[in-house]
Amino acid sequence: MIPRCIAEQERYRHRRAVVVEERWVTVDGEVLRPVVRFPTTVGIIACPVPGRILMVRQWRYPVRRFTVEIPAGTVEPGEDPLAAAVRELREETGWGATAVHEVLRYTPEHGTSDETVILVEATGLHLAPLPPDPGEQCEVLDLPVAEARAQAIAGGPDARTLLALARLGAG
Repeated sequence: MIPRCIAEQERYRHRRAVVVEERWVTVDGEVLRPVVRFPTTVGIIACPVPGRILMVRQWRYPVRRFTVEIPAGTVEPGEDPLAAAVRELREETGWGATAVHEVLRYTPEHGTSDETVILVEATGLHLAPLPPDPGEQCEVLDLPVAEARAQAIAGGPDARTLLALARLGAG
């Protein structure tokens, strides 16, 4: 039997996420499941020269610490994900790109969330800064891939960054 959702109740709403409780009919009867609904996000692999990658040292409120990660951000409603990647790259690093292409699309936590992450590669990098989002504290790092990997791992990396660094190889 394929489970069937029969009801959904919103428990919390914020511009960045909505928490709902879903009621499902399963082979074992009815069950309740919490779901966090997130908008699609993008992570950007941006290498200004071969062997180096742009990273950001950024305060992450949920984990209450600075992390070193690839530039990333939220796709706004109605926004093309590739355009969002260029915008986020400019906001977080001050670099623009003449081209971006999708590398991978995945769900980082499909047991509790419907978020989709799109990993993109940016090429044709050039300086093109935009103001950061309110509350964002980003320090731009232009690092050799091996150093980026070491710093990210030391700080407890996110999946986007791990996948980006794995794509770039041993560095």
